[in-house]
Amino acid sequence: MRQPAYLSHSALCLWESDRREFYLKYLAEHRPPRIPQGSPAAAGSAFDAYVKYSLASDLGLEGSLDELFESQVESHNRDFGRQAGPYILYWYRQCGAYDELLDLLRQSTTQPRFESTVRDVVDGIPLLGKPDLDFKVGYPVVFDWKVRGFCSKNTTSPSKGYRLCRDANGGKPSKSHNQSHKDFRPSGPLKVSQTPLEETNVTFAEQLTMYGWLLGHGQPVLMLDEIVCKPNGTPTPLLRVANHRAQVSLEFGATLLDRYRNMWYDIEAGRIFDEDNDAICESLDKAAKSLAEEGDDFFASVCRNDGYWG
Repeated sequence: MRQPAYLSHSALCLWESDRREFYLKYLAEHRPPRIPQGSPAAAGSAFDAYVKYSLASDLGLEGSLDELFESQVESHNRDFGRQAGPYILYWYRQCGAYDELLDLLRQSTTQPRFESTVRDVVDGIPLLGKPDLDFKVGYPVVFDWKVRGFCSKNTTSPSKGYRLCRDANGGKPSKSHNQSHKDFRPSGPLKVSQTPLEETNVTFAEQLTMYGWLLGHGQPVLMLDEIVCKPNGTPTPLLRVANHRAQVSLEFGATLLDRYRNMWYDIEAGRIFDEDNDAICESLDKAAKSLAEEGDDFFASVCRNDGYWG
């Protein structure tokens, strides 16, 4: 069994949701081919590259769009990404969310950092994260973008607790347009919600809290622009942008750290499964070796989706 060099938020999510897939991805001696990036993830990653490059350029910072784009969007998705990314960015600008964020960044008392990779040992646990953006406007801010439902056949709704939701393009105005969510209770000059982020979207809270630890922030403001999509019969859906500004409770942070700690201790002890641990590990190692020798990403992903591991 391999020992991972660090833990990430995605690793924690996989550990808690699918222990067998976690073993294959992080612990098997012979790693099977990775599951290829899907179109929904590619849309978000493409927008992520375009918006970071655009904001950095407007702030007079150097950067390479091609380098950022190709590091985030896998080769089989790049034609699609070069259409989806600029499309989302265009409407993100049009609704005013881009200029609002740019204005905040210009007020920052530290140079905004885009797409940093931060790694540290927190309470004895090696962690790694890749925050989208961090800056300081009175409070340290950890910022993230989420694109949800770009390729879906169903309408995606914003998470609860948003400070402001904006319709980005066309169609009949939604009920949320230019509105705050009922759970948003603003406080202070930044209008940070008094409702903890874990009460409105626990996954967002987990990810950004861990980023805050790695950036050395005690209790940062966690901000997100969540772009949600509604299909309209074309390859380019209607978009809404929901801005979230909140913090997490101290209790939530402590519990989250305990989850990482317990995960790390179990991995160090080789205690992955509650029952038949050694037998399951041996079986997964054999399956992983077989797929590693096959060397086909598509075949590996189909097998894993079809319950090949038993």
